Amino acid sequence: MLRNGKKVLDVELVFEYDQAMASAIENLSGGVAAFDAALAFDFDSLSAAELVSAVSTVQSIISRAQRLHFALTSAGARKDAHKAAGLGSMELLVAADSGLSRREAAKHLKLASQLDSAPVLESQMSKPGMSPAKAHVVAKALDDLPPDLTSDVRAVVEADLAEAAPGMLLEQLQRKAKRAVEV
Repeated sequence: MLRNGKKVLDVELVFEYDQAMASAIENLSGGVAAFDAALAFDFDSLSAAELVSAVSTVQSIISRAQRLHFALTSAGARKDAHKAAGLGSMELLVAADSGLSRREAAKHLKLASQLDSAPVLESQMSKPGMSPAKAHVVAKALDDLPPDLTSDVRAVVEADLAEAAPGMLLEQLQRKAKRAVEV
């Protein structure tokens, strides 16, 4: 497809799901309509407290959606989903679907895979204050740990960093992760 004289990927896939997933997708699709309705609302009519509450609710939804997106991406990578989309790589599929550069898509895929083997970090993904950027910091620190560390020590480092991440600024977490790798 051409857009503004440039070739872009236009990927829209429709697949059949098993009954449980079809129900979940149907519920999520209803959420899209709810967002569209909310966007038509006059936000200036809300009080400051109502705005804070609404932002908190939306951020909670975003966090859970990101957690779901990472889980689906990881499963898709394990099953070579890009082939079903007629694309040459998972990076292309993620880039086209998410509006990311191929480099950012590769980082997204790597984090999705890392979350599969980091259960504490994965569980923190839907916590208030957590973000993919913080998850990248924790996952990179886990990758940078010396290879001779036991799995028990790695689990302690993962728990310490992942559980602290939602309550820290990104810069604070980066310093904490650097210290964890150095020690």
